Amino acid sequence: MIPSSNSEKKGKPSVAKQRSESEMTRHVLCALMDDPVEDAFALMQDIHCRHLPVVQDGKLIGIISDRDILLRATFGEGGMIFPDVKVGEIMKREVISCRPSAKLSAVAETMVEREIDSLPVTDNENHLLGIITSTDLLRVMQQDRSENGGADSVLDILSLPKGSS
Repeated sequence: MIPSSNSEKKGKPSVAKQRSESEMTRHVLCALMDDPVEDAFALMQDIHCRHLPVVQDGKLIGIISDRDILLRATFGEGGMIFPDVKVGEIMKREVISCRPSAKLSAVAETMVEREIDSLPVTDNENHLLGIITSTDLLRVMQQDRSENGGADSVLDILSLPKGSS
């Protein structure tokens, strides 16, 4: 059991009890299956992100990372040369996602176990609602520590029983 923290006493849930809907990025730029990978990479660079959900009719159908693209790119005269392929050809189709009600502790556990840096947040019909990243989780921990004098520690969060949500 996680010790209660000052944040719970003040009415704000501890980091371990916060939900993904409270910390996810809601306005997510996405890629489409027919987008050239070069355009997807340029968008990632413009908005400083490493992952783009791929959607069709508002539903999550895949995810592409800068790593997926860079592994296929080469360097030539004038810079990086991207393969002439579409996002749909190299995206990951088996996407691990979470619901808005997922506890941040469960989101973090999933991300660590699966060795991934982001989780799209979807509804029951797989419509994309947002995305939560490892950076979002670190930001929450940093804010909580600043606001509550370190009441919630990494050890508290990582000590949760496996599968708690």
